[in-house]
Amino acid sequence: DCKLLEMLGSFSQLIFPQFQAATPADTLQLLTNKPDLVEEYFYLCSKFMDSCPRAALEQGQALSIACMQFGVIATTIDHREANGAVLAFLESVIGAGIPRESTDPALAAGLRGGVDGVMAQQGQAVVSALLEAAAGVRPSPNLEDGKGGTIAGVLWKLARFNAATLSTTLMAALAAMDERVVDNEERGKFMAELGGAIQTPSKEHFCRTIVTFSRNAQRNQRRLQRSQQTPTQG
Repeated sequence: DCKLLEMLGSFSQLIFPQFQAATPADTLQLLTNKPDLVEEYFYLCSKFMDSCPRAALEQGQALSIACMQFGVIATTIDHREANGAVLAFLESVIGAGIPRESTDPALAAGLRGGVDGVMAQQGQAVVSALLEAAAGVRPSPNLEDGKGGTIAGVLWKLARFNAATLSTTLMAALAAMDERVVDNEERGKFMAELGGAIQTPSKEHFCRTIVTFSRNAQRNQRRLQRSQQTPTQG
């Protein structure tokens, strides 16, 4: 585990500088220029998290947080496979905190605590980025159906891990969104539907609620963009 952690740490030190830029637009261009590298890096991160969750969340917690930070930035990439790899990693991190019933109780508690620590640092940023993608503010090539992870899949994992955390972060993310894209009535309806899906619990209902929210918000986003376009002078 320690050797794998060292390998991922060394690789990350090579990867992160390649995507550092002065502006978000410049960072996005760097990501767009190297989608294969983004895809392979995050699939490696996922494999490490799936294979060695304890090492990743205990000795490697600082690295896991750094990978999550990079993951939030990388959700802006409009490339289906690379974007799916980023989301698969986010699913792996949160999923590590939902161990099987056969898992030793002490280990299970440690894993949950580790994920809590990571989410305390990056949870809001992750949820805000995913909600922006669902609403069409940033690319969303993997809403509920994708080769790797999906937006709905990450949020569902978080609902299973800690529904209260999901609710709190979603409310904050919604409050930060333009009311012309998602108004108060739509926010209330979305949270009520999502709460019902979590209580059931029904992943199908949950994902369908995310898709409906996305469809409505993206329609409003397109209307807003059209209204802000400067009329062509005749």
